[in-house]
Amino acid sequence: MEIQVPKKFDVGGITVDVVDEVIASKTIGEARYAKQQIAINMKAAPQDTVNQTFIHELTHWILFIMGKNELCNDEQFVDVFAHLLCQAIKTSR
Repeated sequence: MEIQVPKKFDVGGITVDVVDEVIASKTIGEARYAKQQIAINMKAAPQDTVNQTFIHELTHWILFIMGKNELCNDEQFVDVFAHLLCQAIKTSR
């Protein structure tokens, strides 16, 4: 199953827009809670990396909605979790 980066999605009653833009911090993706956005530079990396970046930022959003601020700010946890989730989704049959 291929991961599709959506234009928007709902999580916890909030609609989050996914926007394609260059990010000032020179990262590929960024969760923007106040703007209800995920920004991803879709041209900054191969599609697999863009897909994994979306799952990474989605993980941030889920943890934010859950009020798990310590985990939400733990980049190592978020990155490992997102890589494992991305692999599970991509290889599901």
